[in-house]
Amino acid sequence: MADDVYGNSDFHQQTGQRKHQDRERYQAPARDDDNEVDYENIEDSIEMEEKKTNQTEAFKEEVKSQTATNHNVCGTKSIVFLYVLLIASSVTWAALLSLLFVKCTSEIQTLKTLLTEKDSEIAAVLQDLRTTQKILQDNDSQLSVLVTSFGNDMSHLISKVCIETCPCEWLSFNEACYYFSKKRANWHKAKESCNSKNASLAVISSNQELDYLKSRIGSTHHWLGLSDSETEGSWKWLDGRPVEKRQVLANDAFWNSGEPNNAANNEDCGLLTSSKLNDIPCNSEEHWICEMKL
Repeated sequence: MADDVYGNSDFHQQTGQRKHQDRERYQAPARDDDNEVDYENIEDSIEMEEKKTNQTEAFKEEVKSQTATNHNVCGTKSIVFLYVLLIASSVTWAALLSLLFVKCTSEIQTLKTLLTEKDSEIAAVLQDLRTTQKILQDNDSQLSVLVTSFGNDMSHLISKVCIETCPCEWLSFNEACYYFSKKRANWHKAKESCNSKNASLAVISSNQELDYLKSRIGSTHHWLGLSDSETEGSWKWLDGRPVEKRQVLANDAFWNSGEPNNAANNEDCGLLTSSKLNDIPCNSEEHWICEMKL
C-alpha cells in the first residue's frame, strides 16, 4: 500500500514543477522590502517542503524495507511450515506402514503356526493310516494262509470222499453216479464227453431213476442215451435194448403228448424235459446227463 501512495509518478512530477516555479519567483529582482520578506518566507517554505520531501522519501524507503522484510519473513515461515508439514506427513506414513508391517507379520506368523499344527495333525493321521494298513496287510496274509490251508484240507477230504463214492461233481443214486453238464453241445459231442469220463449218456431203467433225474434238471432239457438213428421209429437206449421193452416206458407213458413225431424227418435223438421224453434233431445244442455204474 505504501508503494501505491508514495510511489505515484504524478505526485513527484507536480512537486517538482511547484519547486521550479517557486525558484523562478524567488530569483526575480526585489522591488521593495515586502518582496524581500516574501522571499525569505518563500525560502523557508521551500526548505520546509524539501524537508517534507526528504522525510517522505525516507519514510517510503523505510516502508519498502519493512515490506520486503515482512515478505521475506512470511516466505520463510511458509517454507518452514511446509517442511514441518512434510516431515509430519512422512512420520505419519512411516508409523502407519510400521503398524501395517507389524500386523501383517503377526498374521503371517499365526498362519505359519496353524499350518505347522495342521501338518502335525496330517502327519499323525497318515501314520495311523500306515499302521492300520500294516495291520490289515498282516491280517490279510494270515487269512490267506488260513484259506489256503482250509482249501487244502477240503481238497484232501473231498478226494477221500470222491474215491470212496462218486467222482467230484458227480451225484450218487442207486449204485450209479450221474454228471449234469454245465455247458451245451449236440448229441454226438455230449456222448463223446461222457465216454471221455469212462461213462455214457444216461439210460433210464426205473420210475425212481426217472423221478430223480427230473428233480435234478428243473426246467432245462438234457440229452439221454436214446436214439432211432439206426432204424427210423425204432428207439433204442445206448445199451442196445429197445425203448418199447423197457418196463418204465410201457405204453409210451413217458413220452410227451404226440412224441416221438420225427418232425421234418430230422428228429433222431431223445432228451429228457422237465416231465417226459421228447425227440429233437441231433445237432441241437442242449445240456446232457452222464451215467457211470459203481
